[in-house]
Amino acid sequence: MKKSYSCEKLEKTLHFLPDKIKFCCSCAEGPGIEIKDTALVNKKEIQNAKNHVIKTLSNGIIPKECTGCVEFKEKETINFLKKLFSKKQEQKIKHIIIDHYKQCDCACVYCSQKVLYPNIVQKYEILPLIKQMYKNNMFDEDLTVEFQGGNISMLKEVDALIEEFKSHNCKHFHILMNGIKYIPILEKIANQTTCEICIALDCGTKETF
Repeated sequence: MKKSYSCEKLEKTLHFLPDKIKFCCSCAEGPGIEIKDTALVNKKEIQNAKNHVIKTLSNGIIPKECTGCVEFKEKETINFLKKLFSKKQEQKIKHIIIDHYKQCDCACVYCSQKVLYPNIVQKYEILPLIKQMYKNNMFDEDLTVEFQGGNISMLKEVDALIEEFKSHNCKHFHILMNGIKYIPILEKIANQTTCEICIALDCGTKETF
C-alpha cells in the first residue's frame, strides 16, 4: 500500500525568524513563508501554506527542505483518508519558537548565527503579531513558548511578551540563554509555570568567548 507521511511540527509549530515564519524547529531548513506585513499575521495565508505542506507529505512526497529530517513519520494512506473524510477541525498552533532577534551579549566563536545571519538587525517586533494571533484564536490552549534567538536579555519586548502569554494562561516556557545577566521576569515565571531554562555554560570560557 502506498505510504504517506505526517509531521507533528509542520502541523502545529510556528518558528519566527528575522525574515520569515517557518513551520518547524529548524532555523536553517524547513518549509515556511516570508513575513510580508509585520503589522499583522495573515491567518488564512499561514493555514493555506501549512495545509499545502501537510498535503504534500500525505501524498508521499517529502519537501526538499525536509530531506534528512527525522521528525516526519511514515503512515499508511488509509489513515490519511480516514482523517480526510472525518469532520475537519481547525488546526491550532501548539508550539511557537521566538527566534526573530539575533542580538546577543556574547560573541562565542562557535555560534552558527554569525554564519546564518551575519548582519543582525531586528526587523520587526513580535508582540503585535502575538496579540493578533490571540485575537484570531490561532493558539492551542496548551501552548508551549520557546525562546531561541540571540540572548533573551537583549530582547526589549521580553517582559511585555511573557506577560501577554501569561494573561492567556500559557504555562509552558522553554528558554535558551547564556546566563550572563539576571532577568527578573524569568524568576517569576519559573515559580509560576512549567519553565525550562537551558544555559550554555561554555559561553563564559576564555577558549570559546
